Amino acid sequence: MRSDSLNNLLKLRQWRKEEIETEISRLQCAIDDEERRLKTMESELTSSFDAFRNRQAEETLDPCALKTFHAYFSSMNTKLEQQKKAVLRKIAELEETKRLLIDAYKEKMLVENLKGRLCLRETRENNRREQKELDFIFTTRLKR
Repeated sequence: MRSDSLNNLLKLRQWRKEEIETEISRLQCAIDDEERRLKTMESELTSSFDAFRNRQAEETLDPCALKTFHAYFSSMNTKLEQQKKAVLRKIAELEETKRLLIDAYKEKMLVENLKGRLCLRETRENNRREQKELDFIFTTRLKR
């Protein structure tokens, strides 16, 4: 195998690494968006709960209003749990992608090391060939 043929493989490894880095940045943006949504939902739930407490302290709530608040808080808790699970899924996906990036870095370094050793071997072989030619030229001159 020649070092020139490893250049293509090295380019492929570099492209794969860049592709994974792009995916990581995309996932990080998605996680940020999901966390922002979660914080918005939490603050909305907190403000609604405070409004419920204030209203409950000011007046007596009828059963229909209590049922409405209960349904709202119940659905918001469900949505919050779903949002938390979505954030955790994205974080797990990000961790898996980071692991893939580490593997891509290792593969790229492996190919670079192989290319370096191959170039060194080619250089040594070329030097030996040149030395043999010089030795041959020198010995043929001595015979004259």
